[in-house]
Amino acid sequence: MTAIVSASHEDVPIRPWRGRILPYCLLTPAVLATLVVVFLPMVEAIVTSLYDFILWKPALPSVVIALVWRWIYDPNTGILNELLLRLHIIESAVPWLADPDKALYAIIATLTWQGFPFFAVMILAGLQSIPENQYEAAAIDGAGTWQQFRHVTLPGISGILATAGLLRIIWVANSVDVIFVMTGGGPGYATFTLPLYAFVKARQNLDFGYGTAIAVTFSLLLAGVVALYIARSSREVAS
Repeated sequence: MTAIVSASHEDVPIRPWRGRILPYCLLTPAVLATLVVVFLPMVEAIVTSLYDFILWKPALPSVVIALVWRWIYDPNTGILNELLLRLHIIESAVPWLADPDKALYAIIATLTWQGFPFFAVMILAGLQSIPENQYEAAAIDGAGTWQQFRHVTLPGISGILATAGLLRIIWVANSVDVIFVMTGGGPGYATFTLPLYAFVKARQNLDFGYGTAIAVTFSLLLAGVVALYIARSSREVAS
């Protein structure tokens, strides 16, 4: 009986495709792990290199911001006028970007909104650097909330506020795309800035000499502001 069973097992043919697929099946977990751990980050790095991506400063381009806010300010379909009308703050729609007295302030509000994440991160870092024992000592001395803010918080973040403000002034001063998309410098010359005027002269009127002269002059003015800030900071550190 044993011989018959052995013979029957020996007569069963072994399927050759199983032998060929088995090694690949055993290697599949390792290959998948390698793809996820090694090659997927490589692909993501290549894709990320094609974009202006900053983790603490999310992925909205200036042109998109300008288009969104131009719609917000639209006197016919804009949400700002609709909201103010419903709250009975205004009686009729306001042409925010068509009024020479309001267009510049509307653009300033847009640029402020655009730079808010930068200021938020910088101020948060400054607040976290203030020792807690300073607040405890102020509270023991009888300082209230406003006094703690005035004598502890503000001095603790004053340097960061100055640096962030200086950087934002430089960035906003060189902002061309937002103003160009929203108003083009109008109405009239109400929202023209020197960088925008240099851009219009050089790119649209093809007067590169005049446009470049404006840009260089403006850069020297900014360099003077930066030099004053550095000199003042150096004196404060030395004292």
